[in-house]
Amino acid sequence: MQELKDIQLGGERPLFESHHLLLDNVTITDGESAIKECSDIIVKNCHFIGKYPTLILLLGHALHCGILIT
Repeated sequence: MQELKDIQLGGERPLFESHHLLLDNVTITDGESAIKECSDIIVKNCHFIGKYPTLILLLGHALHCGILIT
């Protein structure tokens, strides 16, 4: 599993079709569909800022994408 830690990502679909990732203290800024078509993602202490509120983004994609929010 690849780990992305202490970084900031922005733009359209920065993690598009990413799989088997651990995101730790990652901030996703402007843009949309940051985690579109992703699977097997573990999210710790992350912030999603942009077009959609964090809660809607995470919960809307969590079940579909196999995202574990810790």
